[in-house]
Amino acid sequence: MSVRLHLTSDNRVEVVGYLTSLEHGNAGPITFMMDTGSQRTILGPRDAEALGFRTSSFPRYAGPQLIGVGGRGSAFSAGVCEIILGDNEIVGDEEILYFMPGREKDVRSRDGGLRYVKRERTFQLPSVLGTGFLSKKKCVLSIDYGKMTGEILRHL
Repeated sequence: MSVRLHLTSDNRVEVVGYLTSLEHGNAGPITFMMDTGSQRTILGPRDAEALGFRTSSFPRYAGPQLIGVGGRGSAFSAGVCEIILGDNEIVGDEEILYFMPGREKDVRSRDGGLRYVKRERTFQLPSVLGTGFLSKKKCVLSIDYGKMTGEILRHL
């Protein structure tokens, strides 16, 4: 069994899936970035918003602080979610973490002669499919950057 990967022009590897929250009831399509350096599966802020998660209700993650491509930040537990990759080729449950980077910046603007200062996040981590999920499902990545192709292979 295999699931096709998408290689972007900036060399990111992505896989399209479907995520269903078993605790919160949210569900929908999601594009995960493959990160072989991340063991945990992460729900990114944009996807959390698009799927209608109330992130303010997520409890803090009790594990160690996460440091990665999103920098340092706060991790929260989004609960156990079912992840479906491909056309049901790879299905499994996984505890998903929600990660919000802690850095913010001031954005200054003028409107009608008045000055406004608004705080905005400088970076939003995409959703990441961790290697822990792939390991539990006995999957390996096969990527050919020369041909810009790839797939997740599942050994039965």
